[in-house]
Order: sequence, then structure tokens, then C-alpha cells
Amino acid sequence: MGIKRLLVAVGVAVAGAAVLGATPTASADVSGGTAAQHCWSVPAVAYDSMQLWSYTHTVSWCGDKASITLIGSPQIVPSTRDATCAWLGVKDQRTESSPTLLTTFSMGEFACAGRNGVEHVTPWVFVTAYPNGSSQVETGVTTVPLS
Repeated sequence: MGIKRLLVAVGVAVAGAAVLGATPTASADVSGGTAAQHCWSVPAVAYDSMQLWSYTHTVSWCGDKASITLIGSPQIVPSTRDATCAWLGVKDQRTESSPTLLTTFSMGEFACAGRNGVEHVTPWVFVTAYPNGSSQVETGVTTVPLS
């Protein structure tokens, strides 16, 4: 199942995409080639409006304008401001790649105390990376009351 279809299957609406330039992190020569290969990293952050928690999904890749290579697994860093929310873990994490496109997805879960009891909050992040260093980031949050 494709990553975009995954969100439809779990009932998450995809937010509008923003095209971002990634931050260069390193540069290296392609062995045996004439073109230089460059590497980038982009942190994508989902957070709540009250800043009780944040969810950062960082992807690093290298490309030479014609091909792309993922550097390690995407890194997920959850953060809570205080005891109002607790991190429950990663619900799903996927990566799809082709020689010219890299798409990563992850969804985490927090449990937060609210006015109406405990709510489960599931932030999600898509990062689509291209061999020229550009990327598209989509983020969203789904909240499910448990009362």
C-alpha cells in the first residue's frame, strides 16, 4: 500500500504541501563519477497549538540531481512540555524510494489530559525528498477523545 493511500485508509486528511529547500549537511564526490553528490537533511515538525508537545521527523539523503539515497532511517524525536501529555510511541513508520524520489511517513501518539478527559493525539509527517535537495513536507494531527 502506498504511503498516501495509508493515510486515507486510517482516516487522516492530508494537509496542503509546502515546498521547502533542505539544509545542506555535507558534500562528497561520487566515486568514479564526474558529478558531485550532495547531502541534505530536513526536520519536519508537527506540534499542538498550546505547545504541550512536538513531534519531529528528520530525513537525511544524498543526491546528484539524477538519483537519491536515504542516509539511515528517519529520526523521530517526541517532546512534551510537562506531565499534561505522555508519549506513547510510534504508531507507524514507512519509507518508499525509487532512484529519483524518496517518501517517508511516520505517525506517533501522545495521550493528553484535556477538559473532557484523556485524548489520544496522533501527529503525522510526510517528507518527499528529491535528488536536487528540494523537499515537500506535509504535517497533520488527529485527536481522538477517549471519554
